[in-house]
Amino acid sequence: MEKAMTITPVWRAEKHNTVRHLNESRQMDIELAFADEFKVMQLLHDVVKFMVGQVNKKNKKELDYLSIKLKEPKAEYFTYRQIIDLLKKKEPL
Repeated sequence: MEKAMTITPVWRAEKHNTVRHLNESRQMDIELAFADEFKVMQLLHDVVKFMVGQVNKKNKKELDYLSIKLKEPKAEYFTYRQIIDLLKKKEPL
């Protein structure tokens, strides 16, 4: 199979003493054959864009009530070399 995906609930099995601790979340596992890092990043970007679009469409009333405007993200991809070159141009701390 060239591409397989699953989205499933995940529970963290660790002790915590706060009501704000995240012990349940959703996890997406992706298997892609012959994919480089740019193909993977593009797929993840498309998934996030889709999710934001669905929230905007299906929860318009709630977002308006809360005065929240969600924007679909725009992605820019860099190679490792490009990042190193950008960091070299920055002023030292």
